[in-house]
Amino acid sequence: MTRVLVVNHDLDVGDIEADELRRARYEVDQCEGPVWAGSCPVMNGEPCWQVERADVLVYDDWMLPDGRDDLVDDLRTIHPDKPIVLGPRGVRTRPRPDARTALVTAI
Repeated sequence: MTRVLVVNHDLDVGDIEADELRRARYEVDQCEGPVWAGSCPVMNGEPCWQVERADVLVYDDWMLPDGRDDLVDDLRTIHPDKPIVLGPRGVRTRPRPDARTALVTAI
């Protein structure tokens, strides 16, 4: 079974994404991300055990509070072989009804 790590700065949207992926029979873990979890190993240039454990990441592309928007580049540098499915930047609302299909198809 494919293990997906959902990283979304909006915990409600992340929960929805995770639920939809579970319904599609993916094994899903969720990361609260650097804003909610405090210390993020990737932001410190270190590997992340959750990323290493996952087969693919579903990541919302957002800018960090300090203005950095290169966390995806950091992920690709530290975990170069890990596929990343990027969501749209700045989404603050619930996904559209067809978002489940798009997300599952992307993975």
